[in-house]
Amino acid sequence: MAQLRAWALEAIGQGLESVAARWAKITVDRMPLPGQTLDTLQHEYQELWESLPDCAAQDIERLLRRYTGGMRVDDQHLSASQSRFLEARLRLIRRGGISPRKIRIKAPDDTWEWIQPIFRHPGSLVRTMTVPSALYIVSQRSLGAHYSTFPEAFRDELCKLDVQQVLVGSRGEVRLVPLIEAQSRWLAQTRVQTIAEPADVSLPYDLGEDEHKE
Repeated sequence: MAQLRAWALEAIGQGLESVAARWAKITVDRMPLPGQTLDTLQHEYQELWESLPDCAAQDIERLLRRYTGGMRVDDQHLSASQSRFLEARLRLIRRGGISPRKIRIKAPDDTWEWIQPIFRHPGSLVRTMTVPSALYIVSQRSLGAHYSTFPEAFRDELCKLDVQQVLVGSRGEVRLVPLIEAQSRWLAQTRVQTIAEPADVSLPYDLGEDEHKE
């Protein structure tokens, strides 16, 4: 039984890594892939999470790290195409994190509406959010149209002071690794079911011209 569970987790990890890589190609790099659309990726993402066996938070964290590996994102590096994508999508100042003073919605989705209560909750320790963390949230909000791994219930969890004390860095920034760890714990605790909270994300994205130049 343990071996079957390990095989299942490995298959899900490979699947999440592949889905994340293809999502990045289609949406961030804007490279069409034959037979691949956002809708097909969303359904594949749903099937992967629905096949998740009973497991601990550490197992889910390993899956999510496979996912970020597929996206080629970490807290230390952001590619030029990833930077352009988020600058166009959220109008971020280059190299700046997300904060209420540095953002103006351009794209037709609910990313900022989902994020802003984390900043504005009474007593919040969050002052900004690293750009890799923002990209991570945007990707899962996009892929989770049929099976949300970033529902409002998890956002409410991120508003809690005890969670934020671990989540944020010295400048009040939400960091990617603690965000993944918090999400892993929450997913393990709740055993997320299919949540009817689709993110209104469509393709293609309008990358436009940067408003903020160095």
